[in-house]
Amino acid sequence: NYYKSRNEMKKMKKGIIFGKFYPLHIGHINFINESKNKVDKLYVVLCSDSNRDKKLYAETDYRLTPDKRYNIINEEFQNDDKVEILRLDETGITFYPNGWEEWSNAVDKMLEREKVKIDTVFTNEAADVENYKIYFSKLKNVNENFQVELNDPERKNIKISATEIRRNPEKNKRFLTPRGKHYLVFSPMFE
Repeated sequence: NYYKSRNEMKKMKKGIIFGKFYPLHIGHINFINESKNKVDKLYVVLCSDSNRDKKLYAETDYRLTPDKRYNIINEEFQNDDKVEILRLDETGITFYPNGWEEWSNAVDKMLEREKVKIDTVFTNEAADVENYKIYFSKLKNVNENFQVELNDPERKNIKISATEIRRNPEKNKRFLTPRGKHYLVFSPMFE
């Protein structure tokens, strides 16, 4: 509800997930929907890195820019009061899986700027759980009893990843969201 008091807002359970969404697909949508059902507010963070994005552009022969990705995911959830899309520029941060401390500090600055404190981090990467626990426990904008929740790491619910779509777009385009297809249909990926 839009008119919640400050005390109610403070008591709300807030979750967060991170992703490139290159491209947004139904597995992402499922992950977001499952996560949002466990919190009062879910922050979906679109991560971008100009160097990594250039590599993805070269691999796919298509420039799915951070702005386009933001528009796609924002349109997908524009009528959902429980979901808010944020952006995190990771340019210059040591590339994953290294650089956790530096990246976590960038997340904390983003949360500070957005005036958000989180209670739960959702991930579908088992290898990330311990790093979230270690590095996020030190952040100012993460509540002290925060949790890390692992959701469907084997992708049993929807067996697809954005990497698989990028590798074989024609075979996997059925996994794209309608809005994702709208942005991709004119790319060289789908001739």
